[in-house]
Amino acid sequence: MQAGILVEDENRLIVLTNERFCKKFNIPAPPSALVGMDCSNSAEQSKHLFKDPEKFVVDINELLEKKEICVGELLELVDGRIFKRDYIPITANGHYLGHLWQYQDVTQAIKSEELLKRSEEKYRRILENMELGLMEVDIDGVIERVYDRFCEMTGYTEKELIGKYANDILLPKEYLPVMKRQHKDRLEGKAGNYEIEVICKGGERKWVLISGTPIYDHAGRMTGSLGIHYDLSKQKELQQQLFKARLKAEEAQEAEKQFLANMSHEIRTPLNAIIGMTHLLYDTNPTSDQANYLEVLKHSSEILRSLINDLLDIAKMRAGKLETSVKRFDLPGLVRTIGKTFQLKLDYKAVEVVAEIDPQIDTLLHGDDLLLNQILLNLMGNAEKFTNEGKIGIRVFQKSRDHEKVNLLFEVFDSGIGIPEDKIDLIFQNFRQVDGDIKRRYGGTGLGLYIVKELVDVQGGKIWVDSQLGKGTVFSFELTYLDSGEPISDRVVENQLFQADFSGGYKVLIVEDNSMNRRYLSSLLDKWNIKYDMAVNGRQGVEKAHEFRYDLIFMDIQMPEMDGYEATIAIRSTANPNKETPIVALTASAMLSKKDKTFQVGMDDYVSKPFTPVCLLEVIKKFLDGGKISFEEHNIETASDAPTSQFQYSDQLDAQTLFDLYGNDAAYALDMFNAFFEKIETEYPQLRSSFEQEDYPKLGKLAHRIKPTFPMVGLSVFEEYFQQLEDLAKSENVNVEELESYLGIIEKGLDSKRSVLEAERNRLEGLVNPL
Repeated sequence: MQAGILVEDENRLIVLTNERFCKKFNIPAPPSALVGMDCSNSAEQSKHLFKDPEKFVVDINELLEKKEICVGELLELVDGRIFKRDYIPITANGHYLGHLWQYQDVTQAIKSEELLKRSEEKYRRILENMELGLMEVDIDGVIERVYDRFCEMTGYTEKELIGKYANDILLPKEYLPVMKRQHKDRLEGKAGNYEIEVICKGGERKWVLISGTPIYDHAGRMTGSLGIHYDLSKQKELQQQLFKARLKAEEAQEAEKQFLANMSHEIRTPLNAIIGMTHLLYDTNPTSDQANYLEVLKHSSEILRSLINDLLDIAKMRAGKLETSVKRFDLPGLVRTIGKTFQLKLDYKAVEVVAEIDPQIDTLLHGDDLLLNQILLNLMGNAEKFTNEGKIGIRVFQKSRDHEKVNLLFEVFDSGIGIPEDKIDLIFQNFRQVDGDIKRRYGGTGLGLYIVKELVDVQGGKIWVDSQLGKGTVFSFELTYLDSGEPISDRVVENQLFQADFSGGYKVLIVEDNSMNRRYLSSLLDKWNIKYDMAVNGRQGVEKAHEFRYDLIFMDIQMPEMDGYEATIAIRSTANPNKETPIVALTASAMLSKKDKTFQVGMDDYVSKPFTPVCLLEVIKKFLDGGKISFEEHNIETASDAPTSQFQYSDQLDAQTLFDLYGNDAAYALDMFNAFFEKIETEYPQLRSSFEQEDYPKLGKLAHRIKPTFPMVGLSVFEEYFQQLEDLAKSENVNVEELESYLGIIEKGLDSKRSVLEAERNRLEGLVNPL
């Protein structure tokens, strides 16, 4: 035996002992020599071996006196050892015969247990300080052990949890599938992390992050699992607050975009009239100086129209959705025109305007000239604002040419007040200026240079600035364009007519619910020898796409029965001859989010309504190869023999839009005016009846369907009124008073313009069918 054994009779004489006993108590004699020895005084003799010698003696006397079994009593020795002592009385037939002492050295076991307890306590305290609540469950999910922090977290006491099924007392029912998946993972020996809610004692819920891991016994069998719980309640509350804040921010951003879109429209309307009147003035035989002034007026007003989008551009920049439009343009002409514009503007200042272009740049370039205009105008405006005398100007250098790519360096310089060196890093930030004194003296919002940098960045360029206080500033930026290889003509063609011929057997599908738009499209396609089929809604469009193979599909977005998005998805997702056919959206929305959706559902491009023949032709040419297009200069002064060449649209209408849509083709314009009156007679009265019947969804659909027809007869401003009417009718909580207000604006406006439209139609009729 590993234990030391000593057996004494009723008189405390030794009956039996063993070698282990002698060694434990350092007795030099063998066990056999101790038999018969009297142990009455042995406690006193050996008490010096124990830490508490007197207690050792007292305890032995009490045991002998009581003669009751006592096992597992621990004794500490002065040498550091720990003995476990058992006292077993021996009786026979009710007579006391003696007793057995058993001493076992448990020093290592006790120390190991103590180390284990200390280690457990150490890590328990660490976990408690980390605010982690621990819970152990058996393989059936019954709680076996919980730690203090878990009890604090849930409000339960240890006694209230031990022996209960964790899922029954703590888990909301909707998370039971999650817990079943986690339990399955534990049985497979997998650990896992997951988020759920737990039900606290008071009934409230808390979000917790749980890290679960299996527990194994000494034989490697899984006996349960350990869950470490972290309270996520504060984080979840913050997350919800952030989510709500983001929703509000997105709503505010959407409202801002809508406001900016409305404002830009209101400004564009009178500006279009200015541009239209400028075109008319070209026909009054202007002098050379007047022609130059008209050229500057025309170019400046067109640039102003593009710059109205500055604030819209900022919104797009923030959303990362700034659009670029690549086309051929005359760079030297663009730079010279900007120079002329500022020279006229600065007549009151002793400032010379310089425009220098590298002579190597002698061909038309491919790029976004409107963005470049915006950059140069912003920089030149900045130079003009801060320069009272000396020079401002633009210099353009060709840095390199690689095959079709031309790398250009632009410099916009001035001899103005300059920028302090420590402020240069601030100037490209939005709403930032060098200092408050600059803002008071010179005004401005601080947006110009921010927009410039964003516009350079979006085109893949880079911009930097060099400046000396009191001596001037140079803004430099690099951009790369594609070289068209076409020489720059000395004379700018004011108006161009084109002839297009796609008689190569192409066939197009038009899916459009608006009869006027269908007539407009069909007239253009007839002129260009393109065959087409018509569908009046998305469902018909899908049916035709399953029957015939088309080379191109034009798809309206909002239509009855099935809209353009659904129709496109159906065409792209089902077996039919047009799964890969290019689909071009016809959209009346200017919002980028709507345009982005067209690409997400599988469309290839979009055209914004109302679109000009040139815009439509560019899209067709993009997808249909082989069409022949020729441009010829149209000079009004030399074409007086043509019956429609001198026709001018009424200045009481949007003449520029009408000219863009129909040019000098009076027959085409007359056809569209007739179509407008047909549509107005049939659909327009339904607006009022739908309102009176409180059928607001129908009213919204009618407003959407009628809206694109008004710009096509020169009533562009009505498009915005119809948009407001449509939005109000489709809102969740319809504001009836506001809805009636916009309906009244449309009715009164159309009544006031009806005589103008009829007069214009009669004039067109007279040109097309003269008596």
